[in-house]
Amino acid sequence: MHLTSSVRALVAIVAITGVTGTAATTASASSSKSHAKHAKAAKALKKKSKLRADLVARGLNLDFSDDGFDVTASVANTGKGLAKRSDVVIALSQDTTLDENDEVLDEYSLGSIAAGVTRSFETDVEMPDDDDFDGTAYLLVCADGNQEVKESSESNNCVSQEVDTTASDDSGASSDDSGDDDSADDDSDSGAVVLTDGQ
Repeated sequence: MHLTSSVRALVAIVAITGVTGTAATTASASSSKSHAKHAKAAKALKKKSKLRADLVARGLNLDFSDDGFDVTASVANTGKGLAKRSDVVIALSQDTTLDENDEVLDEYSLGSIAAGVTRSFETDVEMPDDDDFDGTAYLLVCADGNQEVKESSESNNCVSQEVDTTASDDSGASSDDSGDDDSADDDSDSGAVVLTDGQ
């Protein structure tokens, strides 16, 4: 069968159109698949950010002594994600915010804490020998004090208690006292810091 040139041209056009249409459909499907993949990844990332931990220090209690105190407190994970191992930082500060100007007295290591779980701890802390905090100060207990855990909030890690740090002074003894006065046998604690409840 012989086809006219017009018919042959029409057949060629139909064939080309079919190939082009198939390529366009394939490209569209590939683009849709890629878009769906990126949307899924973004959704997973958003979900992961919502599952972050949130460590909060609570229930601070201090049992005072002449040279230091026992610290009892708890750390709660109020977030939705697991909190990995972190350190509770105990510091003496002139305000209620933990920063580089504070005197770190101790660090207590906590293991991982699941969401909704509260972990209590107790530790002994000694006062520093210097008198930088002579007078009113704040004892800070800060969960994740070294910022090792990615949290949904970093502004609620610390609990504080106002304390009165007074440097004792035993140098007021009269120089006219006789050598057999018992004041001459005072120990070497002159100038030691005495910690008392500031409330």
